Amino acid sequence: MAVKCFGRDVVKAAFDKGFTRLVYVTASYPCADKMTDVLMALQESKMVDIVEVGIPFTDPVGDGPVIEECGLHALNEKCTSIFTVIELLRKARESGFTLPVIFMGYYNTFLTGWIEAAKDLVSGVIIVDLPFEEPHTHEVIEQLRASDLSFVPLVTPFTSGERIKMISSVVDTFLYCTCVMGITGARASLDQYLKSDYQPTWKTIQENTGSARKILGFGVSNNAAVKAVQDLGASGLVVGSAMMKTVAQNKDLPSAELRPVLVKFLQTLFEGTR
Repeated sequence: MAVKCFGRDVVKAAFDKGFTRLVYVTASYPCADKMTDVLMALQESKMVDIVEVGIPFTDPVGDGPVIEECGLHALNEKCTSIFTVIELLRKARESGFTLPVIFMGYYNTFLTGWIEAAKDLVSGVIIVDLPFEEPHTHEVIEQLRASDLSFVPLVTPFTSGERIKMISSVVDTFLYCTCVMGITGARASLDQYLKSDYQPTWKTIQENTGSARKILGFGVSNNAAVKAVQDLGASGLVVGSAMMKTVAQNKDLPSAELRPVLVKFLQTLFEGTR
């Protein structure tokens, strides 16, 4: 029987298994031909539950240097449209990739018609520059839900409790909590920060989100930080820059050598999380 790998229910099922590990990868990096290898390495590691696939964009204001460089490289590789990303993902699906996928990108990358093209491949989207208060945001949410796709909202350490409560009202799979301000990127001492300075922020989030599942992202780069997020009581976490740095450092390896390197990185990163 074929494994269902799209729709909101497969994301909810991933969270039902326990602490949920999400990994971000930039589409078409290091090249279109190796995107399937990167995705299959995530699956083969048996340490990843959901994959965020980043849509390359020319002006990624929230991306740190690693992800920004990967995105620019992908654009130079002719990955200039979400429809290119959809076809690359379809190729990976046909090669046996079954993990749930959330597209992550900026509003202008989500071109008209993308939902119809991708609804049998993905489970939802994170649109980082779509403010909750904009009327158009709610139109987007309704369009997504009509195709059984999730809209994943974000909150930051500076989001007020009142606004967190408002944003969490539209959560249908999970809420993305950025645990630091600024751009994406690995933070070496994140585990200590989560155990101290972040505690009041986490308390505010918990008090205003009810039973909504909550993941932490921005800065998670090592096993100590992963365990600190788990100890905090979050539903899961996402790793982005550390993953893409590892891909970048090994991008010239043949596919047969690249996959095991990425698998080892993920198994070391997430050791002891289940």
